[in-house]
Amino acid sequence: LYPDPVKVAKQFKYADKRGIPFVILIGADELREGQFTVKDMKSGHQQTYAMEDWEAFATRLNS
Repeated sequence: LYPDPVKVAKQFKYADKRGIPFVILIGADELREGQFTVKDMKSGHQQTYAMEDWEAFATRLNS
């Protein structure tokens, strides 16, 4: 959780400097659609999941 409301690019830089492997994005659009987006900080790949499918993401982390 980033401590201050700043631009997303600054938040990504913060996560990258700390070696955080994945960032979960939940903004107004995601909330409206019932989704969350996961960004792989190493590859830059992003994938969107339905809120009820959080287990699919958790399983991916454990594999």
